[in-house]
Amino acid sequence: MMEAIDRNAVQQALNRFLQKDAYFHMETSTGSYRALEEPGQIATCAYIRNGVLHFLEGKITGEGPYQVGLKLKNGWLYSQGLTDWELTKDGKLLLGGYDGEGHLNIALQFSFTPFECGA
Repeated sequence: MMEAIDRNAVQQALNRFLQKDAYFHMETSTGSYRALEEPGQIATCAYIRNGVLHFLEGKITGEGPYQVGLKLKNGWLYSQGLTDWELTKDGKLLLGGYDGEGHLNIALQFSFTPFECGA
């Protein structure tokens, strides 16, 4: 179950993935889920699932909402607006950013095994 981000705990969890190939899921939305509830709402979304990253550095910053920056061999991956996290029993690191109404605005997740792909 996700809970409010504890920056030190998330940093420790991120460090487990340093210098290793890891699957990642990243999703951002300006209201895609809300648009399902409110017809006529224009929404934008970006989504990638089971991409593979090998990051050299990873850091969580901010006072909440939080940001995660990952230094890659040839660039950066950056996520902003993170509010909640979970480290699952099977070692997946799940980060999410929710608005005041509980709608998901951003998700960033890491795993050493592929994420399930539902239909």
